[in-house]
Amino acid sequence: MDPGLAHFDSRFENTLFPTDYLWGPGTLADASDWYARHQPQPDEVDHLDRVFAIRYDDGRLYRPMRTDIAAGLELEDRAGLWHLVRADHPDDALGHAHNLVTGDLGCTSEGECLICYASGLAAGPWHDVIDPGSVSPEARRQLSVDLRLSNLYARSKPVTLA
Repeated sequence: MDPGLAHFDSRFENTLFPTDYLWGPGTLADASDWYARHQPQPDEVDHLDRVFAIRYDDGRLYRPMRTDIAAGLELEDRAGLWHLVRADHPDDALGHAHNLVTGDLGCTSEGECLICYASGLAAGPWHDVIDPGSVSPEARRQLSVDLRLSNLYARSKPVTLA
């Protein structure tokens, strides 16, 4: 059981395991009908060494998102400095990006960090970090840009750094 599941957000990563909506929005009766017709089966997914895209813009550090979500962002949501971070949990990736932005603890932007449980893959503007043709071969291997645009309707507030 993932205790972060109650904080699921289709745009930002908050859960231990990669999570997607199977159906919705709608009524409980509609959901029950959908479930009876489709009978979804459990699946398996790698949940370690996930790659997260984290945006820092105008003094705000946003929650980590999957690279496929970041790749489908509207132009106005691409501004700022982006960090591509490999970590086992989104909070580890966020902590690493926070340390990079503030200069705390001496985290490194590229390679395995000796301070926290994350590895920096790339940093820069959206088109340099998220575009698979622009990033390093190591980062390119980690990207899974399949543009699941159906997940883009949820919005969350960024964290404001003091």
